[in-house]
Amino acid sequence: MPRTTGREHFHAGYVAERLAAAGVPAPQGADLFATLTELTARTVADAITGSGVTRVVVSGGGVRNPVLMARLAELLPPLRTATDWGLDADAKEAYLFALLGYLSVHGLPGTAPADPADPDGPRATGARLPTVLGSLTPPVPVPRTAALAPVRRLVVAPAGGQIIPVP
Repeated sequence: MPRTTGREHFHAGYVAERLAAAGVPAPQGADLFATLTELTARTVADAITGSGVTRVVVSGGGVRNPVLMARLAELLPPLRTATDWGLDADAKEAYLFALLGYLSVHGLPGTAPADPADPDGPRATGARLPTVLGSLTPPVPVPRTAALAPVRRLVVAPAGGQIIPVP
């Protein structure tokens, strides 16, 4: 299962195939949307439950779906949105690309590789090794700081400079 996804994986053909394989007739209209919302909530919950996660922070368009958010809140540990922590939940992709750019410019890996003690275990990015991602265009020298250790925490300071602590 991909760690992030979209229409390239989950589309009408996928739904029809999965329902046919289960011997379930394809719902229509509101029933289809309810089924897909429940599928999404359970898929997310199944991936998280039993993993040791104690807090879930939701971002992206799903935060505006009250039915999905209610189901996730029922199925998961305490649920918050990125907005609750000072990051616009709709700006997730912009923040991530800014972070990846920062890491690349500073020569820091933008991947979260497997644990060396368990190389076939779970990886956040699918990478086997720490890897600096991307390239600068045009390719000009940029002052880099040596990667002394993996980045383990990100603090985003809003324009006013007030830092919101994340427990």
